[in-house]
Amino acid sequence: MKFNVSRTDLLRVLNALMKVILKKNAIAILENVLVTQNGDAFTATSSSQENTLVMPLALTMLEGDFQPFCINPNLVSSFISALPEQPLTFEIDDKLTTARISYQGGEVQITIQSADDFPRTQPMNAPKVSFELPTDVLLSCCKDAAQSTDHNVIRPVMNAVCLDVTNEGVVFVSSDGKTLYKYVYSHGVPFLKSGAPTALLMPGAVVSALTAPFAGAETVLIQADNNGMEIISGGTCFTIRTIEGKYPPYNLAIPTDNDYHVIMPVKSLKESISRVAVMASIASCMVTLSCEKGQLYLSSIDLDFNHEAKENLPLADVENACNLPDGYKIGMRYDDLRKMLDFVSSDNVRMEFGEPSRAIIMHDETTSPYTGLVMPLIVEA
Repeated sequence: MKFNVSRTDLLRVLNALMKVILKKNAIAILENVLVTQNGDAFTATSSSQENTLVMPLALTMLEGDFQPFCINPNLVSSFISALPEQPLTFEIDDKLTTARISYQGGEVQITIQSADDFPRTQPMNAPKVSFELPTDVLLSCCKDAAQSTDHNVIRPVMNAVCLDVTNEGVVFVSSDGKTLYKYVYSHGVPFLKSGAPTALLMPGAVVSALTAPFAGAETVLIQADNNGMEIISGGTCFTIRTIEGKYPPYNLAIPTDNDYHVIMPVKSLKESISRVAVMASIASCMVTLSCEKGQLYLSSIDLDFNHEAKENLPLADVENACNLPDGYKIGMRYDDLRKMLDFVSSDNVRMEFGEPSRAIIMHDETTSPYTGLVMPLIVEA
C-alpha cells in the first residue's frame, strides 16, 4: 500500500502520542504507534496499557488497500523533524515489515510491525458522569494542580489531581501535605450532561500529556465510569485509568477564621523571596514573615554558616492592606510560598493568617476562584 501524509501533521501527532508511551515497557509493541482505519478516517494510537491516546491522522491513499501497522514514533519523529514542510510518501510492503518514506530529494527505509499484537482499548461502560469543559480551563488547572501532587506510594490518591464534579461545575484540587491547590470552575446549573456528582482522580503523571492532543480545541467532553475517564474533542480521545480511592475532605484543611491579612504586589514579593532565600538554611528552606512597628518584613537565617537576610516588604496601594499585629511572626518554606504565588492571576495577592501554627491562605486580590494553602513552619524564639 502507498499513501501521502503531511510532514507537519504527522510530526504533531507523533509528538503528542509519544508523551503517553512509557520509557520502559513490559510489552515491546507498546513502544510503537498503531496506525489504523476507522471507516473513512485514519487514526494513530499510543498506549501505556493504563492510558491510551487516539488521534486522527490525515492520510491520502495512493495505491492498494489500507492495512493496520505499528511504527516507531521516536525514529520517525527524529528524522522528519529535520525536514521542511512537504508531503511524505509511505510505501508499505505486503508483509508489513518495512516502510519506505520518500521525500523531496531522498528516501529512507525503516522496520515496521504488524498490528496484531497491539492491545486494543476496552470500550467504556455506561458513563456514570458526563460533562463539558472549556479546554483552557482543563489544561491550565490540571497543569497548576499537578505541581502540588505528592509522589506517595503509600497513599496513591495523593498522586492525583482531583476533579470534584458538582451540579454547578468542577473543583480542581491537589495537595502534597505542605501545600494545597484549589480552583473552582463555576459553570452554573445545569452543568452535568448526565450522571451524578462525583470525584475523578486523574494521575498527576498524565497531566503533561494533555496539552498537545487538545491544543486548539475550544471545549472537551469528559465522561467516566468506575475504572477510568475519557477526554474527547473532535476525533481525539484520551482514555485515562483513574486512581481508586476516596480523596480526603480538602475543605476541612482550609481555615475559615484567619482574621489577619496582608495585600502585597505579587511581583515584588516574589523578588524579595528570591533574594532572601539565598541566605536561608538549606535544611529548613524557611523564610519568616513578621510585623514590627507597623512594617512588614521577610527574613531568613542560617545559623550553621552565620548567614542572615532581612528585607522590608511593600504593601499594595489599597485600603486596609495589612492588619497584622506588631510582633506577629510566621515561618514557611520559600519554595512552597513561591510555587503557590505563581498561580495568582492578579497583580496583588491577599494572604490570610491566623495563629502561627495555622495554614496560610492566599487568593487573588479580588474575588477569585483560586485558593492556595501553605503550611507553616515553627519559628524558634
